[in-house]
Amino acid sequence: MNRAMRALLAVLPALVAGGLLHGPALRAEIAARQAEAEPLESLAAAVPSRTFNLAHWRGEARVGSTLWRAAVVACAGAAFHDQPNCLSVAAARHLERVP
Repeated sequence: MNRAMRALLAVLPALVAGGLLHGPALRAEIAARQAEAEPLESLAAAVPSRTFNLAHWRGEARVGSTLWRAAVVACAGAAFHDQPNCLSVAAARHLERVP
């Protein structure tokens, strides 16, 4: 076995362990970035958005914007435990119907 192959085999367990340990943290960071990126993109995120929250979606609902209509379509049939930001859209939709 040559020197390069031995070096690769020596560091391989550390690389695998590092990937396993950082995998969940990396996925959480990606989800957090997705939640704050764009309004429609935030609806697919697995974590709640601080920016595109109930106040944001109520404002969009009040003016009946194109963004609001797209959000309603994007959240149709959403599972709120998978897409928590769709809960804000559903709540805004309900509040706009209440006289």
